[in-house]
Amino acid sequence: LVEIADPDVGVILNVLRVHLEHFGSLDEIARAKGELFAGLRRDGTAVYNADDPPTARLGRAFPGRRVAYGIATATADVAAADIATEDLDTTRFTLVHGAVRLPVRLALPGRHNVGNALAAAAVGFTLGLVDGVYREPDDCWGLDVWADGTLSDDLTAGSRAVYDQFYDHHRRRLEAVPDR
Repeated sequence: LVEIADPDVGVILNVLRVHLEHFGSLDEIARAKGELFAGLRRDGTAVYNADDPPTARLGRAFPGRRVAYGIATATADVAAADIATEDLDTTRFTLVHGAVRLPVRLALPGRHNVGNALAAAAVGFTLGLVDGVYREPDDCWGLDVWADGTLSDDLTAGSRAVYDQFYDHHRRRLEAVPDR
């Protein structure tokens, strides 16, 4: 799919057993997901989950710019601190990127969604969206564009478009992206 989309930024969230019905082993899943970074232009950026060992290996092997994100990895470029689930639909944490520390209110529950938000933030920082998607009234970095539990088809930021993770699974949808 990299040949069709020619992305500036590629993101691999994790290598999990969820795709074993299509692949024979975790190594085969990693190899398939690794095609993203293998086909990414060298002037592109590989964003990867430093907490997931197979994904971290794929990210570290990319010869261009790399941005690691993670919750448990101290050396991640984009990280989370002070994670707290407030209720069934809100998680708060501090987003850490170098000297930047931003309070975040995520309108999704759970630690795994913090990881997904870190991936999105890493892409945002990579594309120069340092201050996030928008500011909340309580001065938190708001990521509740997903408040209804779904991701939008695209998010336009200036002249850049960020396409959601669902495109990597559906070739016909990805082929339609240039027509949007």
